Formats: sequence, structure tokens, C-alpha cells
Amino acid sequence: VQVNIPITTGILGGEIEVPTIDGKAARMKIPAGTESGQIFRLKGKGMPYVGGYGKGDQHVLINLKTPRNLSKRAKQLVEELDKEIREHQADYATTKVGF
Repeated sequence: VQVNIPITTGILGGEIEVPTIDGKAARMKIPAGTESGQIFRLKGKGMPYVGGYGKGDQHVLINLKTPRNLSKRAKQLVEELDKEIREHQADYATTKVGF
């Protein structure tokens, strides 16, 4: 299942509710530093085993959602965060393309 979470939850970590295959919901911890495209596993929340006891695992694909319309204050805060991270993390803005 794919789950959209706020970019702030990806940065700081937190707990989210994930829909499960059986129509219920499960709580899942998101570790700080989670990136879009990461896949997590909910143990025992997947499809039932064929002819057996128990259930498999459900995989959860995380999509970080970026806000589109920021207030002036929110934009200032993001700019401050960007500046702080760029000054203290050498690999922050590194982009690798190709092989």
C-alpha cells in the first residue's frame, strides 16, 4: 500500500495510521530521516497463508508530500532550515545522475 505523509514527518519521524489489507488500520512508526520511496514492512498484516496458519507481511511505500502553498512564515522557516542543513551536512545537496 502507498501512504502519503507530510515532509515534516519524514524529517522528524512520527507515528502514522496505515490501512491494512483486511480493511482495518495499523499504527506504524516512521523513523526520522525517512525518504520518499522507502518501503517498510508491517509484520503479520498481509495476506493469509494459503492452506496454513497466520498471515504474511504487508509492505508500505512511503511518499513524502511537499506543501504547495506556504504562508510567508512557513516559507521563511523552510528557508532557514535549508540554510542550516546546507551549512552542516556536506552531502545534503549532492545529486548523482546516471551510473
